[in-house]
Amino acid sequence: MRAILPLTIAAIAIAGGCTISNNADTANTESMKIDRYDLEVSAYPALDSASRADFLMAYADVNRLVLQLYAASHPGVSKDASDSMMSEYARSRGVSMFGCAIRERLGATDSIEAALGEAASRSRSMIPELKWPRLYGIISTYDQAIILSGDSIALIGMNHYLGPDDEAYEGFDNYRRRDKRLAALPAQLTESLLYSQWPYELPDKDATALSRMLYDGAVAWITMRITGTERPEEIIGWDEVQTKWAEANESNAWEALINRKMLYSTDEDYGMRLTQRAPATSMLHPDAPGRMGTWLGMRIIDAYMKSHPDTEPRQLLQKDFYGNIKTLVESGYNPLRRQD
Repeated sequence: MRAILPLTIAAIAIAGGCTISNNADTANTESMKIDRYDLEVSAYPALDSASRADFLMAYADVNRLVLQLYAASHPGVSKDASDSMMSEYARSRGVSMFGCAIRERLGATDSIEAALGEAASRSRSMIPELKWPRLYGIISTYDQAIILSGDSIALIGMNHYLGPDDEAYEGFDNYRRRDKRLAALPAQLTESLLYSQWPYELPDKDATALSRMLYDGAVAWITMRITGTERPEEIIGWDEVQTKWAEANESNAWEALINRKMLYSTDEDYGMRLTQRAPATSMLHPDAPGRMGTWLGMRIIDAYMKSHPDTEPRQLLQKDFYGNIKTLVESGYNPLRRQD
């Protein structure tokens, strides 16, 4: 599991206070509801004692998780979900600043909750084993927008979805800002669930850059279909310029992987750098967009599924598939001889 990293909030300038109202979006009878804990917790200090007790009981599991994260970045702070600790957390700088931003600038979530419901419905026919947790909106002062607790709870940092141009993300690289759209949440959550429930399992001696590309490509390919996304770049997180570069340089990137002996290398750094979110995949080319290896993995998976249409999507997430060199051979993928 990746480390939980603090999100810089010093550069965020939100003028004035914010007005608290109770007009939260709740009309989602046929969707996957996001329980708006983020809206409730910022109002905690103003509640009477009976309402505070009700809050502590109703959100016991979420309070425990949120305060554990808070304590991890505030040495000496208790992890106990007590009234005093909850009050301290609710008055903290991050909750105060981002709480205002969410109320004033996030907008309605009903369409996203509907999209999440549709994704969950599609997944039942594609991968019945995929478990969808209860969703709670939180205020996350960490780099991670989504934090999972087993298969039962997903904490969603609603302050991570204020829009790419929001002042909260001033100074962020473009590739990070593009992810700050509420419309990106269904794909990001689906990817997180797949990564969590079907983790990459190859031992170091068998793991190659290719196996990592196939695994990440499979997760992205399945995510695209579960969420009903039409264009791969929406899953990868690219803009139009990056997409055109990848399409125009696919054969060159593949040739570089082969000629530089990276494709079958067991150096884990290769697989990580080829698939991680980053400004660029510079080991292939200075202009290659980040996650170029994931995109190439998607291309291989797509070729494989076209020639093996009876393959169950969950098979793509098994180490016997992504760790087997036969997968590439049987896919017929070879951009050095144009097949599309």
